[in-house]
Amino acid sequence: METQVFKLSLEDRKNYIADVAAKIFYDKGYKSASLQDIAEMVGISKAAVYHYFKTKEDILYYIIDNHTNYCMDALQNCIDRCEEENLPRLETFRNLAIAYASVLNKDTVVPLLILRERHQLTGEYKSRLYQIEQKIFRYLRKEAEKVTDIKEGYNLNAISFLIISYSHWMKYWLKENRELTTEDAIEQAMDIIFFGMLEK
Repeated sequence: METQVFKLSLEDRKNYIADVAAKIFYDKGYKSASLQDIAEMVGISKAAVYHYFKTKEDILYYIIDNHTNYCMDALQNCIDRCEEENLPRLETFRNLAIAYASVLNKDTVVPLLILRERHQLTGEYKSRLYQIEQKIFRYLRKEAEKVTDIKEGYNLNAISFLIISYSHWMKYWLKENRELTTEDAIEQAMDIIFFGMLEK
């Protein structure tokens, strides 16, 4: 196994180690997991892990940063598609909210790991985490500002946080069945956020 890992490029090796670590952190909990656990699961020595990451915290931050970049790419791709189709601003913002919720709920492990263990980051990593979270928030709020027919008195920060919080917490409560799939739950929730739940 070790020789297979070292056949990968440096970046792919880091990503592979981080992917394995994410599963271990998710299953065992960040505090209970060790670099030795990660090394054994990857199939390399603990010393080899240190070549890529100095601490568990380095790995956790790397996982969060990678996931944020993945989310940002998905949001930008959504905006690009909406602009190509020349969609109205409200429809673009709704599509963006659906894209964000969808990308967070595509994979269970990393988004739930981030929710559960993000508080473990300290010092500089804690500051960077705040900047990462602000990046997503500002991106959504910027698109909300372009929607001209939001009801007067509705706060754009509250709208943006509502989308973010629903998107993150959905995996905790949703139990998929024939009546309600993940896609259905996202669509319905965004319709409620954007259009209300009452018949006009």
